[in-house]
Amino acid sequence: MKRIILYKSIFCAALVMTAVSCSKDDLNVSPTNQLSDATFWKTESDATMALTACYRHWDYWYNIKELDGATDNGYLKKNIYFGPIADGSLTPTSNTGWAYATWITKTSTFPKGEPVMNDYFRYEKIRKYNTFLAHIDDIDMDETLKAQYIAEVKVLRAYNYINKIMFYGDVTLLTKPVTADEANIGRTPKADVVAFVLKDLQDAAADLPEENLLTSKGHFTKGSAYALKARLELYQGMFAEAQADAKKVIDMSCYELYPDYEGLFHESAESTDKESIMKLGYTVDTYYSRVPQFFLPLSEGGWSALAATKDYLDCMQMSNGKFKDDADSGYDSEYPYKNLDPRFYYQIIYPGCTYNGKIYDPFSKTIDGDANMNYYLENDACRSGMNVKKHIEPVQSTDQLNNCGTDIPVLRLAEIYLTYAECALETGNDMAGGLKYLNKVRERAGMPDATELTQRIVRYERRVELAFEGLRYFDIERWDLGEEAFQDCYGSRLGTMDKAGNITWNTTEDYILLEKRTFVSSHNYLFPIPQNELDRNPNIKQNLGY
Repeated sequence: MKRIILYKSIFCAALVMTAVSCSKDDLNVSPTNQLSDATFWKTESDATMALTACYRHWDYWYNIKELDGATDNGYLKKNIYFGPIADGSLTPTSNTGWAYATWITKTSTFPKGEPVMNDYFRYEKIRKYNTFLAHIDDIDMDETLKAQYIAEVKVLRAYNYINKIMFYGDVTLLTKPVTADEANIGRTPKADVVAFVLKDLQDAAADLPEENLLTSKGHFTKGSAYALKARLELYQGMFAEAQADAKKVIDMSCYELYPDYEGLFHESAESTDKESIMKLGYTVDTYYSRVPQFFLPLSEGGWSALAATKDYLDCMQMSNGKFKDDADSGYDSEYPYKNLDPRFYYQIIYPGCTYNGKIYDPFSKTIDGDANMNYYLENDACRSGMNVKKHIEPVQSTDQLNNCGTDIPVLRLAEIYLTYAECALETGNDMAGGLKYLNKVRERAGMPDATELTQRIVRYERRVELAFEGLRYFDIERWDLGEEAFQDCYGSRLGTMDKAGNITWNTTEDYILLEKRTFVSSHNYLFPIPQNELDRNPNIKQNLGY
Protein backbone atom coordinates (compact mmCIF):
# COMPACT_ATOMS: atom_id res chain seq x y z
CA MET A 1 0.00 0.00 0.00
CA LYS A 2 1.21 3.49 -0.83
CA ARG A 3 2.67 5.43 2.11
CA ILE A 4 3.46 9.06 2.76
CA ILE A 5 5.64 10.33 5.59
CA LEU A 6 3.55 12.36 8.01
CA TYR A 7 5.95 12.80 10.93
CA LYS A 8 7.37 15.80 9.10
CA SER A 9 4.31 17.53 7.64
CA ILE A 10 4.32 19.07 4.19
CA PHE A 11 3.68 22.79 4.42
CA CYS A 12 2.39 23.23 0.87
CA ALA A 13 -0.33 20.66 1.54
CA ALA A 14 -1.62 22.78 4.41
CA LEU A 15 -1.80 25.81 2.14
CA VAL A 16 -3.69 23.88 -0.50
CA MET A 17 -6.15 22.52 2.06
CA THR A 18 -6.70 26.04 3.33
CA ALA A 19 -7.48 27.19 -0.19
CA VAL A 20 -9.86 24.44 -1.18
CA SER A 21 -11.83 24.26 2.05
CA CYS A 22 -13.09 27.83 2.21
CA SER A 23 -16.83 28.28 2.25
CA LYS A 24 -18.30 29.93 -0.81
CA ASP A 25 -19.45 32.69 1.53
CA ASP A 26 -15.82 33.53 2.28
CA LEU A 27 -14.93 34.63 -1.24
CA ASN A 28 -16.87 36.50 -3.91
CA VAL A 29 -14.47 35.51 -6.70
CA SER A 30 -12.12 32.52 -6.77
CA PRO A 31 -8.54 33.84 -6.96
CA THR A 32 -6.65 32.56 -9.99
CA ASN A 33 -3.72 31.46 -7.80
CA GLN A 34 -5.82 29.18 -5.54
CA LEU A 35 -7.57 25.88 -6.05
CA SER A 36 -11.32 25.46 -5.68
CA ASP A 37 -13.39 22.46 -4.66
CA ALA A 38 -14.27 21.97 -8.32
CA THR A 39 -10.64 21.81 -9.46
CA PHE A 40 -8.93 20.08 -6.52
CA TRP A 41 -10.75 16.92 -5.45
CA LYS A 42 -9.89 14.85 -8.53
CA THR A 43 -6.99 12.46 -7.98
CA GLU A 44 -5.48 10.16 -5.40
CA SER A 45 -2.62 12.65 -5.16
CA ASP A 46 -5.14 15.33 -4.16
CA ALA A 47 -6.48 13.07 -1.40
CA THR A 48 -2.96 12.38 -0.12
CA MET A 49 -2.11 16.08 -0.10
CA ALA A 50 -5.33 16.92 1.74
CA LEU A 51 -4.73 14.17 4.29
CA THR A 52 -1.27 15.56 4.98
CA ALA A 53 -2.82 18.97 5.56
CA CYS A 54 -5.24 17.44 8.06
CA TYR A 55 -2.33 16.10 10.10
CA ARG A 56 -0.68 19.51 10.21
CA HIS A 57 -1.24 21.26 13.56
CA TRP A 58 -3.51 18.49 14.89
CA ASP A 59 -2.19 19.49 18.33
CA TYR A 60 0.65 21.64 19.65
CA TRP A 61 3.58 21.03 21.95
CA TYR A 62 2.50 23.71 24.44
CA ASN A 63 -0.83 21.97 25.07
CA ILE A 64 1.08 18.81 25.97
CA LYS A 65 3.77 20.54 28.03
CA GLU A 66 2.03 23.49 29.62
CA LEU A 67 -1.36 22.18 30.71
CA ASP A 68 0.26 20.62 33.79
CA GLY A 69 1.04 24.22 34.78
CA ALA A 70 -2.67 24.52 35.54
CA THR A 71 -2.43 21.67 38.07
CA ASP A 72 -0.67 20.74 41.30
CA ASN A 73 2.26 19.44 39.22
CA GLY A 74 3.33 22.78 37.84
CA TYR A 75 3.25 26.54 37.76
CA LEU A 76 3.12 28.74 34.67
CA LYS A 77 4.19 32.33 34.58
CA LYS A 78 1.18 34.60 34.34
CA ASN A 79 1.61 35.64 30.74
CA ILE A 80 1.64 32.03 29.56
CA TYR A 81 -1.41 30.39 28.03
CA PHE A 82 -2.88 28.20 30.79
CA GLY A 83 -1.78 30.42 33.68
CA PRO A 84 -5.22 31.75 34.74
CA ILE A 85 -6.79 28.31 35.16
CA ALA A 86 -5.31 27.06 38.43
CA ASP A 87 -5.67 30.30 40.40
CA GLY A 88 -9.40 30.58 39.69
CA SER A 89 -9.09 33.82 37.71
CA LEU A 90 -10.37 32.41 34.41
CA THR A 91 -13.27 34.52 33.08
CA PRO A 92 -15.25 34.80 29.83
CA THR A 93 -12.86 37.54 28.73
CA SER A 94 -9.72 35.48 29.37
CA ASN A 95 -7.77 34.45 26.28
CA THR A 96 -8.54 30.71 26.04
CA GLY A 97 -9.31 30.65 22.34
CA TRP A 98 -12.78 29.10 21.94
CA ALA A 99 -13.18 31.15 18.73
CA TYR A 100 -16.49 29.45 18.19
CA ALA A 101 -18.85 30.72 15.50
CA THR A 102 -16.22 32.82 13.75
CA TRP A 103 -14.08 29.79 13.02
CA ILE A 104 -16.80 27.41 11.88
CA THR A 105 -16.61 28.78 8.33
CA LYS A 106 -13.63 31.13 8.20
CA THR A 107 -10.10 30.05 7.46
CA SER A 108 -6.54 31.13 8.18
CA THR A 109 -3.09 30.54 6.75
CA PHE A 110 -0.41 29.51 9.22
CA PRO A 111 3.19 30.73 8.87
CA LYS A 112 6.02 28.24 8.64
CA GLY A 113 6.54 26.85 12.12
CA GLU A 114 3.73 27.28 14.62
CA PRO A 115 0.32 28.96 14.82
CA VAL A 116 -0.83 30.94 17.80
CA MET A 117 -2.03 28.92 20.77
CA ASN A 118 -5.64 30.13 20.45
CA ASP A 119 -6.24 27.82 17.50
CA TYR A 120 -6.22 24.85 19.89
CA PHE A 121 -9.89 25.33 20.74
CA ARG A 122 -11.14 26.71 17.44
CA TYR A 123 -13.26 24.90 14.92
CA GLU A 124 -10.61 25.47 12.26
CA LYS A 125 -9.54 21.84 12.48
CA ILE A 126 -13.08 20.46 12.58
CA ARG A 127 -13.85 22.47 9.46
CA LYS A 128 -10.78 21.02 7.76
CA TYR A 129 -11.61 17.42 8.72
CA ASN A 130 -15.26 17.74 7.68
CA THR A 131 -14.25 19.23 4.33
CA PHE A 132 -11.95 16.27 3.73
CA LEU A 133 -14.64 13.74 4.63
CA ALA A 134 -17.22 15.53 2.46
CA HIS A 135 -15.07 15.46 -0.67
CA ILE A 136 -12.91 12.35 -0.66
CA ASP A 137 -15.74 10.20 -2.01
CA ASP A 138 -15.61 12.35 -5.16
CA ILE A 139 -12.18 10.89 -5.95
CA ASP A 140 -11.71 7.75 -8.02
CA MET A 141 -8.95 5.93 -6.13
CA ASP A 142 -8.12 2.64 -4.47
CA GLU A 143 -11.07 1.92 -2.19
CA THR A 144 -9.01 0.32 0.57
CA LEU A 145 -6.68 3.31 0.70
CA LYS A 146 -9.65 5.67 0.61
CA ALA A 147 -11.23 3.89 3.59
CA GLN A 148 -7.95 4.15 5.47
CA TYR A 149 -7.66 7.88 4.79
CA ILE A 150 -11.22 8.42 5.96
CA ALA A 151 -10.49 6.46 9.14
CA GLU A 152 -7.36 8.51 9.87
CA VAL A 153 -9.27 11.79 9.59
CA LYS A 154 -12.01 10.42 11.84
CA VAL A 155 -9.33 9.75 14.48
CA LEU A 156 -8.05 13.31 14.10
CA ARG A 157 -11.56 14.70 14.47
CA ALA A 158 -12.23 12.48 17.48
CA TYR A 159 -9.08 13.70 19.22
CA ASN A 160 -10.14 17.31 18.72
CA TYR A 161 -13.66 16.74 20.02
CA ILE A 162 -12.38 14.86 23.08
CA ASN A 163 -10.33 17.88 24.11
CA LYS A 164 -13.26 20.20 23.45
CA ILE A 165 -15.68 18.31 25.69
CA MET A 166 -13.12 17.92 28.47
CA PHE A 167 -12.57 21.68 28.56
CA TYR A 168 -16.08 22.93 27.77
CA GLY A 169 -18.60 20.14 28.39
CA ASP A 170 -21.36 20.57 25.82
CA VAL A 171 -19.96 21.70 22.46
CA THR A 172 -21.38 22.09 18.98
CA LEU A 173 -21.13 18.82 17.09
CA LEU A 174 -20.40 19.51 13.43
CA THR A 175 -20.16 16.49 11.15
CA LYS A 176 -20.13 18.25 7.77
CA PRO A 177 -19.04 21.62 6.35
CA VAL A 178 -21.42 24.48 7.08
CA THR A 179 -21.99 27.81 5.40
CA ALA A 180 -21.85 31.21 7.07
CA ASP A 181 -25.66 31.26 7.24
CA GLU A 182 -25.58 28.01 9.23
CA ALA A 183 -22.82 29.04 11.63
CA ASN A 184 -24.93 30.22 14.58
CA ILE A 185 -25.51 26.77 15.98
CA GLY A 186 -26.11 25.88 19.62
CA ARG A 187 -24.22 23.41 21.79
CA THR A 188 -24.75 19.66 21.58
CA PRO A 189 -25.11 17.70 24.85
CA LYS A 190 -21.78 16.20 25.86
CA ALA A 191 -23.25 12.68 26.00
CA ASP A 192 -24.24 12.91 22.33
CA VAL A 193 -20.76 14.10 21.34
CA VAL A 194 -19.20 11.24 23.31
CA ALA A 195 -21.45 8.69 21.61
CA PHE A 196 -20.61 10.10 18.18
CA VAL A 197 -16.87 10.07 18.84
CA LEU A 198 -16.88 6.53 20.21
CA LYS A 199 -18.72 5.26 17.12
CA ASP A 200 -16.33 7.14 14.83
CA LEU A 201 -13.35 5.56 16.54
CA GLN A 202 -14.87 2.08 16.41
CA ASP A 203 -15.61 2.49 12.70
CA ALA A 204 -12.14 3.91 12.06
CA ALA A 205 -10.42 0.99 13.78
CA ALA A 206 -11.98 -1.43 11.30
CA ASP A 207 -10.26 0.28 8.35
CA LEU A 208 -6.84 0.94 9.87
CA PRO A 209 -3.82 -1.39 9.79
CA GLU A 210 -2.37 -2.96 12.92
CA GLU A 211 1.09 -1.41 13.05
CA ASN A 212 3.08 1.12 15.02
CA LEU A 213 4.03 4.64 13.97
CA LEU A 214 7.43 3.53 12.69
CA THR A 215 6.01 1.15 10.10
CA SER A 216 3.03 3.38 9.32
CA LYS A 217 5.36 6.34 8.64
CA GLY A 218 3.37 8.54 11.00
CA HIS A 219 -0.14 7.59 9.91
CA PHE A 220 -2.58 6.79 12.70
CA THR A 221 -3.34 3.09 12.95
CA LYS A 222 -5.76 0.65 14.53
CA GLY A 223 -3.90 1.04 17.81
CA SER A 224 -4.39 4.82 17.67
CA ALA A 225 -8.15 4.44 17.31
CA TYR A 226 -8.54 1.91 20.12
CA ALA A 227 -6.10 3.72 22.44
CA LEU A 228 -7.90 7.04 21.98
CA LYS A 229 -11.24 5.28 22.47
CA ALA A 230 -9.96 3.76 25.72
CA ARG A 231 -8.82 7.20 26.91
CA LEU A 232 -12.26 8.71 26.29
CA GLU A 233 -14.04 5.78 27.92
CA LEU A 234 -11.79 6.09 30.97
CA TYR A 235 -12.54 9.81 31.18
CA GLN A 236 -16.28 9.03 31.10
CA GLY A 237 -16.10 6.33 33.77
CA MET A 238 -16.85 3.57 31.24
CA PHE A 239 -14.36 1.27 32.91
CA ALA A 240 -15.34 -2.08 31.42
CA GLU A 241 -15.31 -0.63 27.91
CA ALA A 242 -12.00 1.16 28.47
CA GLN A 243 -10.43 -2.00 29.86
CA ALA A 244 -11.53 -4.02 26.84
CA ASP A 245 -10.19 -1.46 24.36
CA ALA A 246 -6.95 -1.06 26.28
CA LYS A 247 -6.45 -4.82 26.09
CA LYS A 248 -6.89 -4.73 22.32
CA VAL A 249 -3.94 -2.34 22.11
CA ILE A 250 -1.87 -4.27 24.65
CA ASP A 251 -2.37 -7.46 22.65
CA MET A 252 -0.98 -5.86 19.49
CA SER A 253 2.55 -7.16 19.04
CA CYS A 254 3.68 -4.00 17.25
CA TYR A 255 3.94 -1.94 20.47
CA GLU A 256 6.47 -2.20 23.29
CA LEU A 257 7.78 0.01 26.06
CA TYR A 258 10.86 1.98 25.09
CA PRO A 259 13.64 0.74 27.41
CA ASP A 260 14.83 4.21 28.49
CA TYR A 261 12.18 6.47 30.09
CA GLU A 262 14.20 9.67 29.78
CA GLY A 263 15.42 8.83 26.30
CA LEU A 264 11.89 8.22 25.02
CA PHE A 265 11.37 11.99 25.00
CA HIS A 266 14.59 12.76 23.12
CA GLU A 267 15.18 12.95 19.38
CA SER A 268 17.48 9.94 19.46
CA ALA A 269 14.47 7.68 20.17
CA GLU A 270 12.58 8.54 17.01
CA SER A 271 14.01 5.78 14.83
CA THR A 272 13.29 2.98 17.33
CA ASP A 273 10.28 4.19 19.38
CA LYS A 274 7.62 1.47 19.36
CA GLU A 275 5.86 2.88 22.43
CA SER A 276 4.25 6.00 20.99
CA ILE A 277 0.76 5.43 19.59
CA MET A 278 0.05 9.05 18.65
CA LYS A 279 2.88 11.55 18.28
CA LEU A 280 3.46 15.14 17.18
CA GLY A 281 6.27 15.18 14.65
CA TYR A 282 8.73 18.06 14.33
CA THR A 283 11.76 18.65 12.15
CA VAL A 284 14.46 21.30 12.23
CA ASP A 285 13.98 24.28 9.88
CA THR A 286 10.82 22.95 8.25
CA TYR A 287 8.31 22.23 11.01
CA TYR A 288 9.95 23.02 14.30
CA SER A 289 9.01 23.61 17.93
CA ARG A 290 10.33 26.08 20.51
CA VAL A 291 10.30 23.74 23.48
CA PRO A 292 13.90 24.44 24.63
CA GLN A 293 13.37 28.21 24.48
CA PHE A 294 10.24 28.07 26.60
CA PHE A 295 11.35 25.67 29.33
CA LEU A 296 15.11 25.57 29.80
CA PRO A 297 16.81 27.61 32.55
CA LEU A 298 17.83 31.18 31.74
CA SER A 299 21.49 30.15 31.83
CA GLU A 300 20.74 27.79 28.92
CA GLY A 301 18.94 30.51 26.96
CA GLY A 302 15.44 29.52 28.08
CA TRP A 303 12.51 31.39 29.63
CA SER A 304 11.67 28.88 32.40
CA ALA A 305 7.98 29.21 31.54
CA LEU A 306 6.94 26.04 33.38
CA ALA A 307 8.09 25.18 36.90
CA ALA A 308 7.60 22.06 38.98
CA THR A 309 5.94 22.58 42.36
CA LYS A 310 6.60 21.56 45.93
CA ASP A 311 3.43 19.48 45.73
CA TYR A 312 4.89 17.46 42.86
CA LEU A 313 8.16 16.98 44.74
CA ASP A 314 6.24 15.96 47.87
CA CYS A 315 4.17 13.35 46.04
CA MET A 316 7.26 11.40 44.95
CA GLN A 317 7.82 7.90 46.20
CA MET A 318 11.29 7.00 47.39
CA SER A 319 13.48 4.86 45.13
CA ASN A 320 12.74 1.89 47.40
CA GLY A 321 9.07 2.05 46.36
CA LYS A 322 7.82 3.50 49.63
CA PHE A 323 5.68 6.60 49.99
CA LYS A 324 7.32 9.29 52.08
CA ASP A 325 4.76 8.91 54.86
CA ASP A 326 5.55 5.20 55.24
CA ALA A 327 7.39 4.63 58.51
CA ASP A 328 10.27 2.82 56.80
CA SER A 329 10.54 5.00 53.71
CA GLY A 330 13.89 6.53 54.66
CA TYR A 331 12.76 10.02 53.68
CA ASP A 332 14.69 12.88 55.30
CA SER A 333 13.24 16.37 54.83
CA GLU A 334 16.76 17.84 55.08
CA TYR A 335 17.61 15.98 51.86
CA PRO A 336 14.38 16.35 49.85
CA TYR A 337 15.99 15.51 46.49
CA LYS A 338 17.74 12.35 47.62
CA ASN A 339 16.73 8.76 46.69
CA LEU A 340 13.52 9.62 44.87
CA ASP A 341 11.65 7.78 42.13
CA PRO A 342 14.15 8.00 39.22
CA ARG A 343 11.53 9.65 37.02
CA PHE A 344 11.89 12.83 39.07
CA TYR A 345 15.51 13.14 37.97
CA TYR A 346 14.55 12.47 34.36
CA GLN A 347 11.89 15.20 34.45
CA ILE A 348 13.22 17.99 36.69
CA ILE A 349 16.28 20.26 36.96
CA TYR A 350 16.40 20.73 40.74
CA PRO A 351 18.58 22.74 43.16
CA GLY A 352 22.08 21.30 43.43
CA CYS A 353 21.90 18.98 40.42
CA THR A 354 24.29 19.12 37.49
CA TYR A 355 22.70 20.05 34.17
CA ASN A 356 24.67 20.37 30.94
CA GLY A 357 27.91 20.34 32.93
CA LYS A 358 26.96 23.07 35.41
CA ILE A 359 25.63 23.08 38.98
CA TYR A 360 22.07 24.44 39.02
CA ASP A 361 21.76 27.12 41.72
CA PRO A 362 18.44 29.02 41.92
CA PHE A 363 19.18 30.48 45.38
CA SER A 364 22.26 32.68 44.99
CA LYS A 365 21.74 36.20 43.66
CA THR A 366 25.39 36.35 42.63
CA ILE A 367 28.08 33.73 42.05
CA ASP A 368 31.73 34.83 42.35
CA GLY A 369 30.56 38.43 42.20
CA ASP A 370 28.60 38.00 38.96
CA ALA A 371 24.83 38.01 38.61
CA ASN A 372 23.37 34.48 38.75
CA MET A 373 21.09 34.06 35.74
CA ASN A 374 19.21 31.23 37.48
CA TYR A 375 18.40 33.19 40.65
CA TYR A 376 14.71 32.46 41.11
CA LEU A 377 13.64 36.12 41.11
CA GLU A 378 15.36 36.96 37.81
CA ASN A 379 12.82 37.79 35.10
CA ASP A 380 13.32 34.66 32.96
CA ALA A 381 14.53 32.36 35.72
CA CYS A 382 12.48 29.50 37.12
CA ARG A 383 10.19 30.84 39.85
CA SER A 384 10.04 27.58 41.82
CA GLY A 385 13.71 26.66 41.54
CA MET A 386 12.72 23.47 39.68
CA ASN A 387 12.71 23.60 35.87
CA VAL A 388 10.86 20.95 33.87
CA LYS A 389 13.19 19.27 31.38
CA LYS A 390 10.97 16.45 30.11
CA HIS A 391 10.97 16.41 26.28
CA ILE A 392 14.23 18.45 26.22
CA GLU A 393 17.85 17.54 25.64
CA PRO A 394 20.64 19.95 26.61
CA VAL A 395 21.27 22.39 23.78
CA GLN A 396 24.77 23.07 22.53
CA SER A 397 23.97 26.28 20.63
CA THR A 398 21.33 29.00 20.76
CA ASP A 399 20.20 27.97 17.27
CA GLN A 400 18.54 24.92 18.83
CA LEU A 401 16.35 26.92 21.21
CA ASN A 402 13.76 28.02 18.66
CA ASN A 403 14.37 25.34 16.05
CA CYS A 404 13.79 22.01 17.76
CA GLY A 405 13.06 18.81 15.86
CA THR A 406 12.19 16.51 18.77
CA ASP A 407 8.87 14.69 18.43
CA ILE A 408 6.33 14.85 21.27
CA PRO A 409 4.52 11.63 22.29
CA VAL A 410 0.81 12.31 22.79
CA LEU A 411 -0.52 8.83 23.56
CA ARG A 412 1.73 5.90 24.38
CA LEU A 413 1.67 2.30 25.55
CA ALA A 414 2.52 3.17 29.16
CA GLU A 415 -0.71 5.17 29.41
CA ILE A 416 -2.65 2.18 28.06
CA TYR A 417 -1.05 -0.11 30.66
CA LEU A 418 -2.14 2.32 33.39
CA THR A 419 -5.61 2.62 31.88
CA TYR A 420 -5.96 -1.15 32.08
CA ALA A 421 -4.72 -1.16 35.68
CA GLU A 422 -7.17 1.54 36.78
CA CYS A 423 -10.06 -0.17 35.03
CA ALA A 424 -9.14 -3.52 36.60
CA LEU A 425 -9.27 -1.83 40.00
CA GLU A 426 -12.64 -0.26 39.25
CA THR A 427 -14.27 -3.33 37.72
CA GLY A 428 -12.58 -5.99 39.87
CA ASN A 429 -11.86 -7.84 36.63
CA ASP A 430 -8.32 -9.22 36.18
CA MET A 431 -6.73 -7.42 39.10
CA ALA A 432 -3.61 -9.57 38.65
CA GLY A 433 -3.31 -8.41 35.06
CA GLY A 434 -3.78 -4.79 36.09
CA LEU A 435 -0.97 -5.12 38.64
CA LYS A 436 1.25 -6.79 36.05
CA TYR A 437 0.85 -3.94 33.56
CA LEU A 438 1.32 -1.27 36.22
CA ASN A 439 4.54 -2.96 37.29
CA LYS A 440 5.81 -3.02 33.72
CA VAL A 441 5.69 0.77 33.84
CA ARG A 442 7.43 0.88 37.23
CA GLU A 443 10.10 -1.62 36.18
CA ARG A 444 11.00 0.44 33.11
CA ALA A 445 11.43 3.48 35.38
CA GLY A 446 13.73 1.54 37.74
CA MET A 447 11.17 1.27 40.55
CA PRO A 448 10.37 -1.83 42.63
CA ASP A 449 7.16 -3.68 41.85
CA ALA A 450 4.01 -2.69 43.66
CA THR A 451 2.62 -5.62 45.64
CA GLU A 452 -1.05 -4.66 45.46
CA LEU A 453 -3.30 -2.79 43.05
CA THR A 454 -4.73 0.11 45.06
CA GLN A 455 -6.23 3.47 44.22
CA ARG A 456 -3.23 5.25 45.69
CA ILE A 457 -0.66 3.42 43.59
CA VAL A 458 -2.73 3.67 40.39
CA ARG A 459 -3.17 7.41 40.81
CA TYR A 460 0.47 7.84 41.74
CA GLU A 461 1.65 6.07 38.62
CA ARG A 462 -0.57 8.15 36.35
CA ARG A 463 0.60 11.36 37.99
CA VAL A 464 4.33 10.61 37.83
CA GLU A 465 4.66 8.49 34.67
CA LEU A 466 2.51 10.90 32.63
CA ALA A 467 3.63 14.14 34.29
CA PHE A 468 3.93 17.16 31.97
CA GLU A 469 2.17 15.34 29.14
CA GLY A 470 -1.07 17.30 29.42
CA LEU A 471 -3.20 14.70 31.25
CA ARG A 472 -3.06 15.70 34.92
CA TYR A 473 -5.79 18.35 34.62
CA PHE A 474 -8.21 15.81 33.17
CA ASP A 475 -7.38 13.32 35.94
CA ILE A 476 -8.07 15.95 38.60
CA GLU A 477 -11.35 16.70 36.84
CA ARG A 478 -12.58 13.11 36.59
CA TRP A 479 -11.41 12.19 40.12
CA ASP A 480 -12.87 15.45 41.51
CA LEU A 481 -9.67 16.42 43.30
CA GLY A 482 -10.05 20.18 42.83
CA GLU A 483 -10.23 21.10 46.50
CA GLU A 484 -7.05 19.13 47.17
CA ALA A 485 -5.14 20.00 44.02
CA PHE A 486 -5.81 23.74 43.69
CA GLN A 487 -4.37 24.97 46.96
CA ASP A 488 -1.75 27.70 47.35
CA CYS A 489 1.19 26.81 45.15
CA TYR A 490 4.78 26.66 46.43
CA GLY A 491 8.19 25.96 44.97
CA SER A 492 11.44 24.85 46.57
CA ARG A 493 12.44 25.51 50.14
CA LEU A 494 14.91 28.41 50.24
CA GLY A 495 18.50 28.03 51.27
CA THR A 496 22.10 28.73 50.32
CA MET A 497 24.30 26.63 48.08
CA ASP A 498 28.05 26.15 47.88
CA LYS A 499 29.97 25.64 44.63
CA ALA A 500 29.65 21.86 44.90
CA GLY A 501 25.86 22.05 45.04
CA ASN A 502 25.51 21.34 48.76
CA ILE A 503 22.52 23.15 50.25
CA THR A 504 22.05 24.67 53.70
CA TRP A 505 18.33 25.21 54.18
CA ASN A 506 16.82 28.24 55.88
CA THR A 507 15.98 27.40 59.47
CA THR A 508 12.52 28.98 59.07
CA GLU A 509 11.62 26.40 56.38
CA ASP A 510 10.55 29.19 54.02
CA TYR A 511 9.20 27.91 50.71
CA ILE A 512 8.81 30.03 47.59
CA LEU A 513 5.17 31.12 47.29
CA LEU A 514 4.34 30.94 43.60
CA GLU A 515 0.70 31.97 43.72
CA LYS A 516 -2.47 31.86 45.76
CA ARG A 517 -4.86 29.39 44.20
CA THR A 518 -8.60 29.03 44.51
CA PHE A 519 -10.77 26.15 43.40
CA VAL A 520 -14.08 27.50 42.11
CA SER A 521 -16.41 24.53 42.48
CA SER A 522 -19.24 26.21 40.55
CA HIS A 523 -17.11 26.08 37.40
CA ASN A 524 -17.16 22.26 37.60
CA TYR A 525 -13.66 22.28 36.04
CA LEU A 526 -15.02 23.68 32.75
CA PHE A 527 -13.67 26.69 30.90
CA PRO A 528 -15.94 29.66 30.19
CA ILE A 529 -17.26 30.34 26.71
CA PRO A 530 -15.54 33.59 25.65
CA GLN A 531 -17.81 36.59 25.83
CA ASN A 532 -17.18 37.60 22.23
CA GLU A 533 -18.56 34.25 21.09
CA LEU A 534 -21.69 34.73 23.20
CA ASP A 535 -22.08 38.15 21.62
CA ARG A 536 -21.76 36.75 18.10
CA ASN A 537 -23.99 33.74 18.54
CA PRO A 538 -27.21 34.02 20.60
CA ASN A 539 -27.64 30.23 20.49
CA ILE A 540 -24.50 29.65 22.59
CA LYS A 541 -25.10 29.68 26.35
CA GLN A 542 -22.46 30.21 29.03
CA ASN A 543 -21.22 27.40 31.30
CA LEU A 544 -22.52 27.50 34.85
CA GLY A 545 -20.57 29.49 37.43
CA TYR A 546 -19.35 32.25 35.10
